[in-house]
Amino acid sequence: MTTLMNRSPYSLLSKALAFVPCCRPADAALFLATHSYSAASGAPQSSLMAEYLVSSCGFDPDQAAKASKLLGRIESRQQPDSVLGLFKSYGFDNTQVKKVISAKPQRLLLDVEKTLAPKFRALQDLGFSCSDITHIVRSNSGVISHKSGTIVSKIQLWQGLLGSNDFLVKLCKRNRWFLGYSIEKRIQPNIEILRDCGVTDRKLTIILRHHPRLIIQKAEALKALIRYIENLGVARTSGMFLYTLKVLHKVSKKNFKAHSEFFKGFGWS
Repeated sequence: MTTLMNRSPYSLLSKALAFVPCCRPADAALFLATHSYSAASGAPQSSLMAEYLVSSCGFDPDQAAKASKLLGRIESRQQPDSVLGLFKSYGFDNTQVKKVISAKPQRLLLDVEKTLAPKFRALQDLGFSCSDITHIVRSNSGVISHKSGTIVSKIQLWQGLLGSNDFLVKLCKRNRWFLGYSIEKRIQPNIEILRDCGVTDRKLTIILRHHPRLIIQKAEALKALIRYIENLGVARTSGMFLYTLKVLHKVSKKNFKAHSEFFKGFGWS
């Protein structure tokens, strides 16, 4: 049986010409334009990349076929091989590499020396081990799409707030895209809101370590939650304020009201 790799490029031409009797010349031209072939191998470029994704990245054939369409024309294996090589040098196993690449196949096209390597070195300079970097990138792969300066400023803020790289790695493992939230638009405004409520830095660290979603929600939502708590009669100066904030953040108002009515039935106020 003739395989795709062994087909003559002229078979593509004959298919395109078969369009001529019943279609406009432009249709045959469109067919040729959308089926790029490698002159060296005689195989479609998308097919070559699909085979690469299966053999080198562990994709299944269907995944590879879809992902290959996003990669355009790659002249040799050297470019994607260099990307995979960098990940492997930091301890990524095959499953982890597949997860990072499948999230965005275009990462195989990144320039290792100019784009990827500086970001990995920046994480090392911030005190993270190769194992830490593997966990951070695997769970928050968007970090390698940011500029190195952006990554550094975000992580430095979290290091200051959490007081430990270990806690930051744990949060990244539990919360996908944790490092993707904007410091200026999301994190910093929420920090200021909590500080205005009298939350000290020590208590803020505790909140972030155990309830990080409280600070990554939209500022409007946090303000609305605080107003709701105050309407319940819990003042910001009350020792119950922070506890109530953490509890109500995890349950809907509807469920909270249902629980309240249940306990009122037993005479609780």
